[in-house]
Amino acid sequence: MEEALREIEEFDGLRMSWNVLPVTQSEDYSLPVPITALYTPLQECEMLKYEPIFCPGCRSLFNCYSKVYYDTKDWDCLFCNRKNKLPSQYYDITPENLPLELVHSTVEYLLTRECNMEPYFFFIVDICPFDDQRYQTLIEGIKITYEGLPEDAMISLITFGTNINLIDFKSPINRIFLFSGQKEYKKEDIDKFFIGKKSSNNLHSFFIEKRDLPIEKFLNFITKDTLSDKTGSMQTRCTGAAISFATSLLETIPAENAIKMFLFTEGPITTGPGQVCDIKDRVRSATEIIKDKINYTTPAMKFYDNLANRMVKIGASIDIISATLIDMGLYEMQPMFNKTGGLVVMGQDLDHNIFCTSAEKNVKKNEDGVLDMAFNVKFKIQTKNIKYKKGFGIGSPLLDNNNKETGWKIGCLQKNSNVGFIFEPALNMVEDDLGYFQIITQYQRSDKKLVTRVTTAARSYGKFTKMKQGFDQEAAIVVQARIFTFGIPLEDDRDLIRRLDRSFMRFIKRFSESRDTLKLPLSMSLYPNLSFFLRRSLIVQSTTNTPDETFYYRLIVGKEPVRNAMTLIHPVLKSFDIYEEEKHVPMDATSLEPDKILLLDTFHNVLIWYGEHIHQWIEQNLHLDEQYAFLKNIMNRARMEADKLVNSRLPTPQFTITEKFGSQERILLAKVNPSVTKDVVVSENIDYQTFYDSVCKILKND
Repeated sequence: MEEALREIEEFDGLRMSWNVLPVTQSEDYSLPVPITALYTPLQECEMLKYEPIFCPGCRSLFNCYSKVYYDTKDWDCLFCNRKNKLPSQYYDITPENLPLELVHSTVEYLLTRECNMEPYFFFIVDICPFDDQRYQTLIEGIKITYEGLPEDAMISLITFGTNINLIDFKSPINRIFLFSGQKEYKKEDIDKFFIGKKSSNNLHSFFIEKRDLPIEKFLNFITKDTLSDKTGSMQTRCTGAAISFATSLLETIPAENAIKMFLFTEGPITTGPGQVCDIKDRVRSATEIIKDKINYTTPAMKFYDNLANRMVKIGASIDIISATLIDMGLYEMQPMFNKTGGLVVMGQDLDHNIFCTSAEKNVKKNEDGVLDMAFNVKFKIQTKNIKYKKGFGIGSPLLDNNNKETGWKIGCLQKNSNVGFIFEPALNMVEDDLGYFQIITQYQRSDKKLVTRVTTAARSYGKFTKMKQGFDQEAAIVVQARIFTFGIPLEDDRDLIRRLDRSFMRFIKRFSESRDTLKLPLSMSLYPNLSFFLRRSLIVQSTTNTPDETFYYRLIVGKEPVRNAMTLIHPVLKSFDIYEEEKHVPMDATSLEPDKILLLDTFHNVLIWYGEHIHQWIEQNLHLDEQYAFLKNIMNRARMEADKLVNSRLPTPQFTITEKFGSQERILLAKVNPSVTKDVVVSENIDYQTFYDSVCKILKND
């Protein structure tokens, strides 16, 4: 079953928590885990270079479930049952000669029409670097990003520190407009200052095609803030004002274009709207936010939420590429990334490699020279025998005139971006009836081309026993993680864990095969273990992280496909052995054996661990001796696999090599189930068996 689910994900980018829909006659029917489709819209699929066929009645698309009349060249719409005529180019269609949209459940159409305007990229650059070395890192990241953009892209730049500097690219001299960093900017402020002025102040002066602006000239505009003579991260940064200014300027161009902002920064927001701390204060902690001891947090989150709504309205998104020693305010800024789909790169400890390699991957192009991202993305959901309820995760709802949600909208998607759609079962269905839904995705590419993607899926209805067999345990735990943590304010860990435990107990009570044993069927047997790892993961145990880190981890689960999100919830542990082939091993303390090399993948961390004997052999340089080639071989295999993970992932994860009793071994020990304590894992956390036994005891006494 798991292999079949992964195969569907590979072809359609689709995972569902329930692959058999429940038969019900009640409108109050509910499940501990809702019926959810987790969808990756940029999963590779067949690209068709012609226009799609829409049903004139309901605007759904011709698909592999459509009924075709080969003699009369008609087709029935799956969703509204309207009979439609096939276009003339389909007149040679036969059962043996089918177009690809009748063969594949997911296809993309490259439309003949294009956007009228080039994509817009707005650089918002912090010019208060931590020190000279980090200033060079900042410049390198900006250079990498700039060079990766299309030649016809429109470029704009503001720099900020104490104030905001708007660069006029088209002036014969280097002209910069200076604006206060102490106020929030609206489109009206831009209109008031520039509209009606002399032509030299025209808004077009602040946007220039990349081909007309050499990288050297672009970088010359980025100089350190002379008003801030301090070093270190606690400098005067008006980040919030700068973002509001950039948004206001972008609101002057026609909406529904490809628009992206790049925010490069190296420290916290210390002044102006959206500030998260004072320049004299230390940065807030999770406990202080939970206890409402910070005056800045609530106003800042409201400010950034309003900014996010303005970005959504014009179809823009914002990426942040940061490298800092302390929190910079990502927690307060989270509405901007949650609603627009922007990328967050958090180079902890001012990590140069994470900062620059993530910037490079973010502007990676495919074999056609097009950026691996989609702009101004809109989803429309068509259904039959199943009800669309809402979208969740990154993005925001598309509403009709009656304020009813009809679809979903995201400013930008990366290659692995994932969005969730929640459904409800139709009433009075019978076993083996089919429920259909179609996800129609429309987006723009960086080359101005328009794409329509369609995924059409069918799921059967079944009674209780059959429904349990169609349960996707991995998708379900990701759904639960998003519901309980994505976009949720920080709270006491114990409160969140209690809610998770109550949900888990409802699940056990509902689906166990008997009240006495509380045993789950095979299709659900891993769910308790996944729930255990969820409750002890970094997205739940927030008081052990900074607020920015907690937001970052929750964003990963909220926007990554199931496999990646699962890696953060239930890390992957692989063993390399001198006696046998590498294999996956349990995330358990018993896997930490002295003659093994372990590879840990937590999505944001990739770690190689040498067992005690392995480490001793390496210390003795035995791996350099030809007689011990087997030792060098497994070391190389582990390193090659680690490099593959690090090089392919966006953002770039932190890479660590450690050993038994090494200082960084704590990363591994914090993740494994502490089934063996004392000399293996020193932990106050309960192990899985204790957790599960406690849950069963409560349920049996209930």
